Amino acid sequence: MQTLADLEFWTTADNNTGLKNITGTELAALMAASGSFVNPHAGKGAGVRRDTTISIVSGFTIVPDFDELFYDDLNFSDIGGANPERLTIPDVDPPITRVQLTHYSNYGSQSQAGFREMRIAFNGSQSGNDEYATVNRVPNHPTPGSDFNYTYTGPPVNVVAGDFFNLRINQNSGVNMNWRGHLFILVLA
Repeated sequence: MQTLADLEFWTTADNNTGLKNITGTELAALMAASGSFVNPHAGKGAGVRRDTTISIVSGFTIVPDFDELFYDDLNFSDIGGANPERLTIPDVDPPITRVQLTHYSNYGSQSQAGFREMRIAFNGSQSGNDEYATVNRVPNHPTPGSDFNYTYTGPPVNVVAGDFFNLRINQNSGVNMNWRGHLFILVLA
C-alpha cells in the first residue's frame, strides 16, 4: 500500500506559468500550511472496558484497570502491560493532535442514596486545568434496586504523543458498590 509520501502529483507552478511535479509529502505540507490537511488517523481510536466487576468502597476514588480490549487501531491501550488503566496517545506520523473520549459506567443493582461520580482524567490529574471531563456526579441512584448506567462524551481536546487518559470512579452510598465500565477514544485530527 502506498502512503501519501510515496505519491506524486502534478500541480500548477507559480502564477500558472507551467506544471510542477510535487511529492505527496510536499502536498501534505502545503495542505497543513493552508489548514486543509486531514489527518489520516482521523476516525481511528480504541475501546477498552473493565468487564470484571470492581467493588468501590464508599468515599474512595479508584482508577480502574481495564481487562478487555474491544479494538485499538493505533496502540493506545496497555492492557496486560505496565499501565492497563490508561489510553495513551501514541507517537505516530503524522501526529495525533485532537481526540474526544466517551465513557460508560455501570453500577450494579443498588438502592442506596448518595452520589455516583465518574471522571475522565487527563494526564492523571483529578482537578485543575488537566481535568478533561467535568465531574459527572449523579445525586442519587435513579431507580432503586436496578442497575445504574451512565454515558458521557467529553469535548474535543488537544493532545500530543504521550498524553494519557483514565477513569476516576467514586461513590458515597455508605456501602461498597459494584462497578464495570468502558472508555473509548476517537481521533479527530
